[in-house]
Amino acid sequence: MSQPAEEFSQEMLFDPSEKWIAQQLFSFKRMEKLAEGLNRNAGVDIDTPHAQQLLYCRQAILDALSMLEDVHRELFQLFYIKRLPWQCVCIEAHCSRATFYKRKTELLHEVHHCMEMLEPRLWKIA
Repeated sequence: MSQPAEEFSQEMLFDPSEKWIAQQLFSFKRMEKLAEGLNRNAGVDIDTPHAQQLLYCRQAILDALSMLEDVHRELFQLFYIKRLPWQCVCIEAHCSRATFYKRKTELLHEVHHCMEMLEPRLWKIA
């Protein structure tokens, strides 16, 4: 059951667990749609904590991807955007299961690092 927007607290907006970060990676398409709506002035309300969280996470993911190697960006596209199972990602990316999980962990850690770097910006969104 989801909470109403007015019950969100700042503590809920940032959870450094790998599971939470992975959920944010899977939500990237939704983040892109929100940013697209903002760019078109489509009446998107960014004053809600949920919208702020999505924009913050989107920026952290983009920052992390820009710092990582192509193999990590490929994994992101195949696993989090296309939502292929790990077995298919391994075939497409020509990597072993161990390499897949290593790259996935590196991606999660880099996104976590970028979220920590951006955290002060989260509370200053106008």
